Order: sequence, then structure tokens, then C-alpha cells
Amino acid sequence: MLTAMTETNPYADVLELTHPPTQTPARRQIERALVDWMHDTGKGAAEITVCALAKRAFVARSTFYKNYAHADAVLDVIEQRILAELCDAGDAMRALARGGASATESYDAFVRVLHRHEDEFRLLLVELPSARFADRWKRMLGYHFWERLFTDGAREQRLRPSTVNRALVLEMIASAFISGVRFWLMTPERVEIPEIKALILRLIRDIDEVW
Repeated sequence: MLTAMTETNPYADVLELTHPPTQTPARRQIERALVDWMHDTGKGAAEITVCALAKRAFVARSTFYKNYAHADAVLDVIEQRILAELCDAGDAMRALARGGASATESYDAFVRVLHRHEDEFRLLLVELPSARFADRWKRMLGYHFWERLFTDGAREQRLRPSTVNRALVLEMIASAFISGVRFWLMTPERVEIPEIKALILRLIRDIDEVW
């Protein structure tokens, strides 16, 4: 994440990753085939050949190359699709004036994304952890919290100016959130969802008050 802070949102470049290629039946088959193969083999995307992936997806190699350059490009698009949904889920977070209500709306939207893509989250965070995906997600969280806490509209809601430790705090928030999701996926029996939701909302309210 960026360490040099400016008054413009330094995480805005992550929005460039929220416009994945339009989903088509062929792309859906190829992307699903890659996720399943990685689950089954425990190997990364770079270890499967295009021929093998196309065969598993029941598409011709020519169809594959019309959509992707190589297997890791497929994983990259999968990550972008998830990031696009995470971006939409986080939009409500930007409304500081709505207080806890906006945080509740954003959290509920995130949980829906997690349930829709649980296989992909489990793959990218637990089975074959992707530093690229985690870094991108941290930047997405940084973007939404920056919008909530440090934009001109947010500052108008505040009684005190923000401090210089913005990058550090956003790094801590994003890292802790992703670590919590990883723990949730690894040990769901040790997570009580209503209590976690209440805790997260309390933490966000505390952050709002401090910053």
C-alpha cells in the first residue's frame, strides 16, 4: 500500500481493476475449470498448460486464446471479478454522515459476496494464498476507508483534523480484516457471525470517532 499521503485518494488506482471482461459462457467455463483444477491439485495457475485447461473447460484452444493469453491471466480476471463486487459492496462505507448504517449496509453486502465466491476466497486466501489478490483487496479497503475518513466531505463531519498516520492505520485496518476473513474460512466453527458483525460495526464507529 502507498505510504506517501496526499489529499487525493492514493488508492484510487485500484478502481482500474474493477472492470473485468464481460462474462460469457466460454469465460465462465474456463474460469470455473481453473478454480476446480487448483482446488483438486493444490497447484498454482502457472502450472497448468493451456491445452489441459481448455480440455477441462470443454472449449477449443482457439476459444481460450480469444479470451486469455495464458492460465494466470484467467486467475487475474477471476480476481478482478471479485474485486469489482467488493468495490460495489464497499460503496456504502463512503457515507460517513450515515454513521453505523452505512457500515452495516457495506458489511452485509460483503458477506453476500463472500458467500457467492466462497470457493474462490478459500482458494486465494487459504489453499493457495495469493499475495497479489490480498494486496489488491487491501488497496480496495484502503480506498473505501480513505473516502469515508479523509475526503473533503468526510472532514466536514469531523470535530478534529486527521493525523499524519493515515497509511499506517489503513494498512492495519485492511490487514486485520483480511486476516479475519482467512480465519473465518479456515475455522468457521469458531466464528459466531452475529457477534463478529457487532464487533466490526463497533470498531468502525470507534475509528470514525478517533479519526
